Amino acid sequence: PPTKPWSNGRNGLDVNDDGVVAPIDAAMILSTLNAFGSRALPQFRAEATKLWGFVDSSGDGFLTPLDVLTII
Repeated sequence: PPTKPWSNGRNGLDVNDDGVVAPIDAAMILSTLNAFGSRALPQFRAEATKLWGFVDSSGDGFLTPLDVLTII
């Protein structure tokens, strides 16, 4: 398994892995933060959690507002 399963290995700021960094990338993280709050991310991604995208844009293993600010 990848060492940072919540970070996009091609471009850490491309949350939805569509090849571009756009406002939707920050919006996806904001949506996940609003739904689940800040927290440590699990070591492995379950199939269902792939819908969240690569929400760890800072690469620190946590979902926090810093991930949104990294993109902005």
